[in-house]
Amino acid sequence: STPTPTVSTLAPTASTQDELGTPSLTPFVSPPTEWECSDSTLRLRTFNGKGEPSWRGCVWVSNKPYRCNDQSLASHCPETCNICNTCQDSALRFKLLKAGGRRIARNCEWVKNKQTLIRCAYAGVAETCPRTCGLCN
Repeated sequence: STPTPTVSTLAPTASTQDELGTPSLTPFVSPPTEWECSDSTLRLRTFNGKGEPSWRGCVWVSNKPYRCNDQSLASHCPETCNICNTCQDSALRFKLLKAGGRRIARNCEWVKNKQTLIRCAYAGVAETCPRTCGLCN
């Protein structure tokens, strides 16, 4: 069984600064140590009928099951799309909460690029990028 993640209330330190040197106030959690199939809790970027970006969650995917035919959406919502036989990173951009309530759009490639352990501890990231965060066996 996977331990329940816990939120840290510690103030940010120099090691929790983003690439611009701005301290991050994103809640840190104790990420799981092994993969357990679950939908990402982070909002994903998709495009509406006019081609404009729109931010949605896995509930939106579940409202119309044909959306699971899109492998990018399925990779972000594996439980909803019943693809729990494979441990994979989300192929989509997702939103993270940063200092001052600002949300930034990132992807698993960004998590992998540098400070991977710190970035995997951001709330929701390890579940969204399990391969990058070392949860896949």
